[in-house]
Amino acid sequence: MVGSAWVGVAAKLGRAHAAFWIGAILLYYVPLAAVVIYLNRALPIEGGLYEWAKQGFGDFLGFLTGWNLWVYAVICVPTILFMVPTDISYLIGRGAEWLPETGWGPR
Repeated sequence: MVGSAWVGVAAKLGRAHAAFWIGAILLYYVPLAAVVIYLNRALPIEGGLYEWAKQGFGDFLGFLTGWNLWVYAVICVPTILFMVPTDISYLIGRGAEWLPETGWGPR
């Protein structure tokens, strides 16, 4: 449900994609927002996930959380760029089916 890879899934669903996105909002985004709001009120400190894990579970798990966030940002986030041509082709429609094959997308 998170990320642009799900745009294609929603496109294939056709008109039923509205239920797909409403389900995503109700089952993922609303609970996620509730947890973040709760943690921000309970621990109003800077540092986000790292500080929440550190305060709740100790220094080591705080370190692991920070390390995992760093690895995600450095390794996983740039791979999203490979999905952009596919997403653009879904957005434009049949006239852009060639776009993912240009070498800018995944092989």
